[in-house]
Amino acid sequence: ATGQSIEDMFDLFAHAAGKLVQFDLATVAWLDRNRYDIHTLQSKLRSAAATESLGDKVGTSHSSEGKTPPEDALVSIQTRVQFGGENLGTLTLSRSAGRPFAPRDLKTLDLLATHMAVAVRNDRLKRRQNWSRPEAMADLAHALRTPLSSIKGYSSSLLQTDISWAPEVRKEFLETIDREADRLNRVIDDLLVSVDGARSDSPVERSVTTVDTLLRLAEAKLLTSAGRHRVVRFEPLPNQTRLLADQTRISQVLVYLLRCAASSAPEEDELLVRVSNRGDRVAFEIGTREQNVGHASGAESRPRASHGVGSFTLDPPIDPIDDALRLSACRTVVEGHGAELEVGLPGERE
Repeated sequence: ATGQSIEDMFDLFAHAAGKLVQFDLATVAWLDRNRYDIHTLQSKLRSAAATESLGDKVGTSHSSEGKTPPEDALVSIQTRVQFGGENLGTLTLSRSAGRPFAPRDLKTLDLLATHMAVAVRNDRLKRRQNWSRPEAMADLAHALRTPLSSIKGYSSSLLQTDISWAPEVRKEFLETIDREADRLNRVIDDLLVSVDGARSDSPVERSVTTVDTLLRLAEAKLLTSAGRHRVVRFEPLPNQTRLLADQTRISQVLVYLLRCAASSAPEEDELLVRVSNRGDRVAFEIGTREQNVGHASGAESRPRASHGVGSFTLDPPIDPIDDALRLSACRTVVEGHGAELEVGLPGERE
């Protein structure tokens, strides 16, 4: 798989892995080379053995592209994708709860992850060398034009006033725009590290914005996320406080931290984003609190200045390895703003 990105090689990898371990779904999550963002990808193919097993159960043949069982009916095994002590990402295999994994399956997954880490490392080294060649400019233009054309096409369609799009179609268009924007971001990341393999000295594009804008961007990102539902409450400052920040990166940080909170907090708790002034700085606090269901109305049971309350889709619970990836990305972005990330202990109410 040398010379192929994780996206290109993953379905090939899933096909090979399916010959060794039965699974219904394979998922990989990885940090980009600048460690400023996390990308996730799910396999399109079932393992061959799992597909045959499913066909035997229902007495019919199935194509390799089948629907996976509901999320709550899956059991998973997970391992790190590491090379030379560097945590590149995570690899997860899932299948129905009626067929739990054996210890040998986890050992096999660890071995597969080792091979994947080598392939990813080789690919990144080759990409670094390729971008330094003059003839790579044509490849670069194509890599930028393809997702840009897709973003332009879908956004132009949404802006047409004479067409009324169904909500599910609008959501599909927005998800495609978000996905293609991530693809553009990966190409830019490749360029940033092509010079001596070093990370750019100016990784964040800071501009004057408001707290309310950052929260709305995070809210929009949550609306197109995939996973389970959790209640998210925003408590911004009462005034339009301005600050200097990279809107895209900081809104990603807020969403990543909410996902960390969702994976470690009791399911009945609501997630809380609170903003406060600390001298000449603005502090964002992400945590949880018990929902006041049926509580008598009063000042103490309501947020100070609620930006919005809604049920948004978040990642599945209990995913500590992926949480470590998210915290790594968050810390890098926050430090790029000259600030610090403080992480509380698991189980703390706030």
